[in-house]
Amino acid sequence: MATSRQVCLTIPTAHGIQVAIEHFYRHTVLEHTKITSLVFLFLAFQPRFPFDVIQFFLWGLPKAIITGFLSCLGFDREGVREGSLASYHQARYHGGYVPAGGLFSSYQSYGATQGGGVVRVFELEVEHESAFWGFMRWICFGFAVYFALL
Repeated sequence: MATSRQVCLTIPTAHGIQVAIEHFYRHTVLEHTKITSLVFLFLAFQPRFPFDVIQFFLWGLPKAIITGFLSCLGFDREGVREGSLASYHQARYHGGYVPAGGLFSSYQSYGATQGGGVVRVFELEVEHESAFWGFMRWICFGFAVYFALL
């Protein structure tokens, strides 16, 4: 006999979020000012770091998993790899003709354009920093000095 289970999720109100932020500020930021200062000093030199981490988990990691999985199936940059599950499926069900717009052609296209087995999560790019990130560096540095002096 299957039992049912209820799951209740509490959606915070604006006041609840404000209370949580105030609690975090009082009990974490103000009680550990040296650690807070070090965090802001790190962010002064790497202001994009939190955004890069979010981008990695939302885009880079799923892309790497999908690309690796397709490579395991046999969809590579050079096309369908010989002797793979993808080549077996192509020979058995499609022959020399792969219908456009189907799943097989989509996987083939994605494997060919996304590297097929070569997983590049981060690409280092040296570019001129925008004024926004320069401003964020100075703000973080100011907060680092402020919390160091508390």
